[in-house]
Amino acid sequence: MADEWFDELDATPKRRPRAERGEPSGEYTPSKLMEMHPQSGGPYGGRDNALTALVGHMRERRWDYEMAAEYAQLWNQKHCDPPLEPWEVSEKLGRAWADWTEGARELLTQQMLASELLADKLKALEPKEEPELEIWDWWRFKQEGLNCPQQRWIAENLLVYQGLHYIAAASGHGKSWLGIDLAIACAGGRPWCNFIQTEAVNVLYINEEILLEKFWQRFYKMHDTDLPNLHIIQKKMTKIDKDAHVKRLVNYIKEHSIQLVIIDTFVRIHSMDENDNSAVAKLYDRFQELIDAGAAVVILHHNKKVTPGTVMNQDAMRGASDLAAQADLVLTVLHDIDEKTYDVRTVKHRHVGEDDWVNFMYKIRNHEDGSIELERIATPGDETELLDRIVQYVADHPGKPKSGIADGVRKNRNSVWDAIDDAVELQLIECRGKRYYKT
Repeated sequence: MADEWFDELDATPKRRPRAERGEPSGEYTPSKLMEMHPQSGGPYGGRDNALTALVGHMRERRWDYEMAAEYAQLWNQKHCDPPLEPWEVSEKLGRAWADWTEGARELLTQQMLASELLADKLKALEPKEEPELEIWDWWRFKQEGLNCPQQRWIAENLLVYQGLHYIAAASGHGKSWLGIDLAIACAGGRPWCNFIQTEAVNVLYINEEILLEKFWQRFYKMHDTDLPNLHIIQKKMTKIDKDAHVKRLVNYIKEHSIQLVIIDTFVRIHSMDENDNSAVAKLYDRFQELIDAGAAVVILHHNKKVTPGTVMNQDAMRGASDLAAQADLVLTVLHDIDEKTYDVRTVKHRHVGEDDWVNFMYKIRNHEDGSIELERIATPGDETELLDRIVQYVADHPGKPKSGIADGVRKNRNSVWDAIDDAVELQLIECRGKRYYKT
């Protein structure tokens, strides 16, 4: 009905106050939305309340989601003082639109809510087949240990097969650039960021963050040829906490032999409380279903707000502590706006020691032909440290070929090979018959 509206988190219809003379649209008017909204006070008692009113206003008028998302961000920058974080606007809008059907976008009713709640409770009550508790004796343990497969890498010393990984950064700090370049590298069989060795695999990129035009432009400017191994979900309101969506993803992963799933971003693909460890545990179970289907999962996520100079660690990620605790890898990215550089740091890795953690800096390089690439920047100490490790390894293991040294030093193969040539030129080591010895 024209005189009813819906609150973002309450599907019960609310009756609009009757318009008073001189205020033709009643209490929740577009004119009030166009006023300035401070952090507290103002027409709605704060900018967050005003954003809720705007979302309800657009929902009532059946705005298209992508148009509403773009308008809400512009409105936030213009009418909120100071503006909310872009992810806060996106999160509120996403939660509101998640209650609509995919086609007609019908508003959720109390009956629909009750029906879904009942269905969830009935499913929870269904008897589950408990797996048998398996106990090994020493001989079985020895057999399994000796025959277990070696660790396989999708990206050397970073991403493991069928692992859970996070790339975390503040809004606008480069995580989507890394995600897109990773997808291109693995689908196209080239190094990530042009120096990290990758395995060529089938990739599924779940993009719930970037509008199609900008998303496509980034891909095309970074890689202008076809990528048959790349699969895309483009802003379809994918929800990992929905059974139907997880089932579809699992089936697709199996049918197309997907070995890498990239999710952009964490906040967009669920409707649960990310600060609640029990809710995070349920989400982890869903990610595990994708992993069990055969895919490594990389999730782009937001960091908390930090003061300049803060030492970054895995606790910098937004959300409950279990998020980082469950991960095989956590990378954090810091953007130096003045220098236009992005500093990528490993802050957790389950599979390699800290000496082998991958840390690097890059810039987004725009070429004259319109193409874009992520260009690694050498930082002071990088080359000297690698040379020292190579010289020491050759001294301890004389007669190794290049490939053996790279395996032993456990750094990026291309970087190690270049450094070996530098070490020979500096007469720190010598090559005899394609094998290397300390001079």
